[in-house]
Amino acid sequence: MALYIAFSPLVVIELLYGLYAGNDTHFRLNQDKLRHLYQASNASIFLPLPGQFLAKELFSVNRVLPSEVETDYELCLGLAIGAKDKQQILAGRLSHSALGGVISSTHWI
Repeated sequence: MALYIAFSPLVVIELLYGLYAGNDTHFRLNQDKLRHLYQASNASIFLPLPGQFLAKELFSVNRVLPSEVETDYELCLGLAIGAKDKQQILAGRLSHSALGGVISSTHWI
């Protein structure tokens, strides 16, 4: 039986903020918790933001978010899980092997 995990965007944001704002000595522990949660399922589902969900479900309106609002939570989690240390996140330059290069992470911090 396959395990499906639905991630709320607010939970993803809290987890990422925990890595960003947490103590340097706890970075690896927090990162491992995030990794285990993310890898617990082969089929993760990322829910829409509450405002988007309500607009669509109640009013059949697709809200377009501003371009500066990051919604690729899977990418953000992958970058955070792959970071070598907190300083790499703070510097805003992380690599993701699936992307084949280095990208800026400052838009999700």
